[in-house]
Amino acid sequence: MKKITLILLFVICLVVGSFVGNVSAEEKGGPLGYPFSSWGAITASDCDEEDVLKFNGYIEQGIDWFNFNKSRSTFNTFIGLYGVQSDQPYDYWDNKVALFVGVKVKTPLNLGINDWGGIDVGIRGEFYDYTRDNSPISGDTCVVLFVQWSFGGDWKKKK
Repeated sequence: MKKITLILLFVICLVVGSFVGNVSAEEKGGPLGYPFSSWGAITASDCDEEDVLKFNGYIEQGIDWFNFNKSRSTFNTFIGLYGVQSDQPYDYWDNKVALFVGVKVKTPLNLGINDWGGIDVGIRGEFYDYTRDNSPISGDTCVVLFVQWSFGGDWKKKK
């Protein structure tokens, strides 16, 4: 039942989004862009008297469909994959993979320095599975409302 709800929510957001844009993707000759992002980290820590080695990774592929009226905000749909693996088999929460699909409105930030960044507001559906046998649940789905931000720059370089 949750999978059907997630699919219906995604389709509804796509249909509604296609009617509120200033310029439709069709009038511009297709989508505005195909942004992607990824990050990863390998960490080793010595906390609480145990050594932990962990790998985190994330990849997302999106489609920018249109910009909203009189704003720099962009309507985006995306799909992605997230994973974390630990050398600690009893830490099931650190041993999982997740597939997600969603929609968001992306708004770029302008901080006035040699910068980059933005604020994203959206909704995504997640299907995740724990990769260790001792996890209490497996193969679960959820709906996530989110606000995420990122920004950065170089204090020395001028625009």
